Amino acid sequence: TLKFTGTELFSGANYYKFASITNAVNGLSVGATTWLNKSNGTYTLKTGDVSIDFNGITGTQTGFDMIILKENLPVGGTWAGTYQQTTTYPGIPVAPTQTTEYNGTVIEKNTSVVVNNVTYNDVIKVHINQVTSGAAIVTSEEDMIYWFAKNIGPVKIIQNSDFGDYETVLIDYTLY
Repeated sequence: TLKFTGTELFSGANYYKFASITNAVNGLSVGATTWLNKSNGTYTLKTGDVSIDFNGITGTQTGFDMIILKENLPVGGTWAGTYQQTTTYPGIPVAPTQTTEYNGTVIEKNTSVVVNNVTYNDVIKVHINQVTSGAAIVTSEEDMIYWFAKNIGPVKIIQNSDFGDYETVLIDYTLY
């Protein structure tokens, strides 16, 4: 469940804060707080430091900022970015760093999508490809398709990665 819990300023920009999210799969548990900012049609997702627990071995991975949508681009328009993360574990002196390069493309605009028997109109569909590499991991790749409905936000996300395939859909929302 994603829920906006307030706003915070980062470098003078107002970000909407989501409630902290924790996921657990096969002995690995990760948790982080995320924020979202919209400025001049560019949506930036900010993820705070990620807490990691792998079968009792705990660590922290630094957060990152990533552009997930540029709504002013035409169909076929692209953007790119890079971010780095460092992972630390108590008692382990070497902190491995990984680099993620991502590319986004606007696939469709002014389209519709049906999610849970609800039709959302004025939707922008985007594809984001991420490639992560570093000293501590083998190169991994992740493909994501997002459907963003105007005045609502993401209504559907399909994520395919080396770690599994996932689909996230909007169940309900309240506008204030």
